[in-house]
Amino acid sequence: MGSNAFGPGEAPAHHVSLPSFEIMTTEVTVGMWRALMDSATHGSGDDAALPVEGISWFDAEEFIRRLQMMDSTHSYSLPSEAQWEYACLAGSEHVYHGGDSTAHLVRQGWFLDNADGQAHAVAQKQPNAWGLYDMHGNVSEWCRDWLYASYEGAPNDGSAWEHPPAQFRVRRGGGWADYAGACRTTARTGSDPLSGWWHFGFRVVRVPLSQNL
Repeated sequence: MGSNAFGPGEAPAHHVSLPSFEIMTTEVTVGMWRALMDSATHGSGDDAALPVEGISWFDAEEFIRRLQMMDSTHSYSLPSEAQWEYACLAGSEHVYHGGDSTAHLVRQGWFLDNADGQAHAVAQKQPNAWGLYDMHGNVSEWCRDWLYASYEGAPNDGSAWEHPPAQFRVRRGGGWADYAGACRTTARTGSDPLSGWWHFGFRVVRVPLSQNL
């Protein structure tokens, strides 16, 4: 996990052992949001296939809380950073899951150079090797972790890094308003968990309750 090639915020590269988990093949869509929530869709168009966006970390947590009430056999959550990065890489060692150049990113995600200033329906770009769509671009995805200056002291068991509390929660993958560099597999940024800018979205992971991290 991580990289030593892009500055201290992504370093040091380190080994993590992850229990198995399931992750959504797409970002949470407008249709999914409307089916579960009684609030207006945040910052999104009317197309049910668009990723819901303008979502704060707390908005995502409320969606997950309601989802959890529908299933007593699994634990639902935002992904930990380790889960997110592992899922994005899908066994590769590239800057983007399909290769190292911006040309690869163009085929895999919507970002500043090709998104025309807006989100696009999910699953229109090439998936990674595990069938996961839009891990790069479209909307920037919230993770459970607090953002720290480096990975020094980070958990190595795949769990979210949540102690001690910090100022920002992590976002990964970049979004339609971001440059290519922000969409790299190991790139990390963070925002106030109360903020929900246009290109902030999320996807959900689940594990059996007995395996909850």
